[in-house]
Amino acid sequence: MKISQSSALAPHLLDQATQLGRRLARLRLARGIKQTDAALRAGLSRNTAYRLERGDPGLAFGQVLRYLDAI
Repeated sequence: MKISQSSALAPHLLDQATQLGRRLARLRLARGIKQTDAALRAGLSRNTAYRLERGDPGLAFGQVLRYLDAI
């Protein structure tokens, strides 16, 4: 049975995930990089990049690091 990460985390942790996503988006925008380009550089789909920037807690930590490296 698959567990939803959003329902398994405490509210303050969900808030921190959202804040991290916003910071990733802000950093990417400050550097003038399109989301599609950042995803391509990181070897991720654009949908995964979107989910990262929305603070989806169900993504792997390695994906976050690769995206950060790309931007």
